Amino acid sequence: MNADLVWKQALQDCGKDFHYESSPRNLKIRERLNYIYTVDMNEPIICNKSRNLNYKFMFGEAAWILKGRNDLEYISDFMKSYAKYSDDGFTLNGAYGPKIMDQLSWAANELKEDNDSRRCYINIWRERPGKSKDIPCTTGMQFIIREGRLNALVNMRSQDIVYGMTYDVFTFTMVAKALQLLLFSHYDLMVNMGELCVRAGSAHIYEPDYDKLDDWITNQEYDKTASTLLNSILSSTITIGSLADKLDIQGHAFGNN
Repeated sequence: MNADLVWKQALQDCGKDFHYESSPRNLKIRERLNYIYTVDMNEPIICNKSRNLNYKFMFGEAAWILKGRNDLEYISDFMKSYAKYSDDGFTLNGAYGPKIMDQLSWAANELKEDNDSRRCYINIWRERPGKSKDIPCTTGMQFIIREGRLNALVNMRSQDIVYGMTYDVFTFTMVAKALQLLLFSHYDLMVNMGELCVRAGSAHIYEPDYDKLDDWITNQEYDKTASTLLNSILSSTITIGSLADKLDIQGHAFGNN
C-alpha cells in the first residue's frame, strides 16, 4: 500500500484502537506495542492535505542523512526547532547519517557477494547511549533482495505516528534508494525498489493530537506535488551524491511550510 493509506491505518490503530495509555517523560500517549506496517517504496510520500506536512524538512532531512552529516547548522536550515535536541549546540547525538553512510558500502558489497544474503544489516543504535536530548528512535535497518526487488526492514524502539512516521517513511526509502544506486554504480547489480517494513516497539500518538485524528483519517484531499517532484529527481539520478544534492535543492525550493 502507499504511504497515505498505511498512515491512515496507523492513525486508526494507534489513536482509536490503541492497546495502552501511558505517560513516558510525563507526556500522555495512546500506543500499540510491537506495531508493524508495510509501505510500497515506490509511493513513500504522505500527501494528505489536512496533515500539512513540511516537505522542505522532509527532503532536507533525507539529504542531511545521505551526506553523512550530524551538524545542527545544516539541518536547522530546514527545521529550526532541531536546536532543542542538540546537547552542545553544534551536533545531534542521534543523527542517523554518520552511522548509515559509514556502513552503506559494506552493505552493498554484502549484497553483491550474496544476492540472497540475510546479513545485510546497518546498525544505528548507540550502545549504552547515556544521557542526551537526542536518543535515536531507529535501532537498525536490514536490506534483503528477493525476486529482483530491494526490501528494507527497519527496527525502531519508538515511533510517533504523527510527527515521526510521516517523515520516517520517506527517509528510510531514500536510504534504500541510495543503496540501490550504489549496487548499480559499483557492481552493475540492478534491482527494483520493493517494500519498506517497519517494526516499532512503541507506536504512539501524543494527547494534543487526539482531536485531529478524525480529520486526518477521513480526509480525501491529497496534494501530489512533492511526489511528482520526487519522481522527477529519481528518474534523473544515478549516484548517491547527486541524489543528496537534488533533495537538498528541492527542499530549499519548497520554502517555509
